[in-house]
Amino acid sequence: MNILRIGDEVLWSGGWGMEEEKPVKVIDIMICEREDSKEGEQVSAVPWCSVNPYEGARKVIVTLDNDKWAWGFQIRKGDDHAGQ
Repeated sequence: MNILRIGDEVLWSGGWGMEEEKPVKVIDIMICEREDSKEGEQVSAVPWCSVNPYEGARKVIVTLDNDKWAWGFQIRKGDDHAGQ
């Protein structure tokens, strides 16, 4: 399935997407009401097409197991999602 879920491993690129990708786990997902907002609804899963529908999208925020958070454009499917 093409769904991002809490507990999934993703590839995260810090530095606003400019740093080398590192594997991390998603521990929280929030869908924001407006782009660039940091307020929204916590969910347990979201379709990948909503995570980064276009370059620079900022409506999904994920909290990661490395004590960081990221906008949708800073993550992509990890190896456990290959081909999905």
